[in-house]
Order: sequence, then structure tokens, then C-alpha cells
Amino acid sequence: MVIILRRQFLFTCLLGLQLCSAETSSIFSEPAKLCDLLSVEGFSKGPWQASGPGYACTSTNFRIDYIVTGDEQRRAKRLKLVLDLKYQAGDIAERRAEFSRVATRLLGQLGLKASPALRNAIISTLQFRDVQASANITFDPGRRPFLKQTLTVRDPSIRVVTIPRSPFVSAH
Repeated sequence: MVIILRRQFLFTCLLGLQLCSAETSSIFSEPAKLCDLLSVEGFSKGPWQASGPGYACTSTNFRIDYIVTGDEQRRAKRLKLVLDLKYQAGDIAERRAEFSRVATRLLGQLGLKASPALRNAIISTLQFRDVQASANITFDPGRRPFLKQTLTVRDPSIRVVTIPRSPFVSAH
């Protein structure tokens, strides 16, 4: 009886791991498609190519940067949206609203949920973290002297410890 239960438990665990890896691969396993994901928002398409210690593509709509990186040619690990607040300081509220809209679109195209808490964090400059089945999402509101707001979507296999510096919001 104990052996049968162990086998069932092991099979369930293996099945669960297989489902998780299949779900994860659907987002991160096609880096070239990820590079072109925001072209409908006016982002230029950057090719997925060798860059530094791994692979990357970058594109911009001249207000927001979009960066996809990974360690392998066939798999991305991180997607980032970056808003530099040092430039065009007169219309920061408008630029944050655009960043929120583009972030929501990006998450939707990835099949991820964009919670109202994320939109609130972007507008009110709070840190944010959300763990979903196929990706981990974080938002850093930027700090002096850098003033770069960053939304990061990570492969859940990457273990990252974040230390909240300011008021912190979670999707849950």
C-alpha cells in the first residue's frame, strides 16, 4: 500500500512538473516572437542575437524601452519594459499612463493577468510583485539617481529575491 501511494505521489509530482514546464515554455520558448511582441505599439523590432553573456533583443518606441534577454539561443528568460523618467519630465503622468497601458498589453499578449494593483503601483510609484503559474512579474518604481521604472516578467525557474524598499503592493 505504501509503495503504491509513493508511486502515485511520484507520478503526480512528475505530471505536475511536466505541465508547469510546458506552460512555461509557451511564453519563453520563442524569443524571436517575443522580440516582435510590441510592434503593434510602435516598437521597432530588434533581432534575437548573441549579446554579452547570452542573447538579447531590444526595441523602443522612443519613450519606453523593451528588452528580452536569455542565456540560450532557443529560450528567453526575462522581458523588461523600462521607462526613463529623467527625460521629458514635464509630462510624467502621461508617460506613466502610457507605460501602464503598454505593460497591460504586454501581459495580455503573454497570456498573463494584469491586476489593477499593478496599474495602481505604476501610477503611484509603489513596488509590485505577482507570481503567476507561467511567469513572475515585478515592478520597480525607480529610485534616485536612476529614475527608471521597470516592469520585469521572468521565467518562474529563475529564483530572485526582492527586498522591498518602499511601500509594496502584491496582486494577492
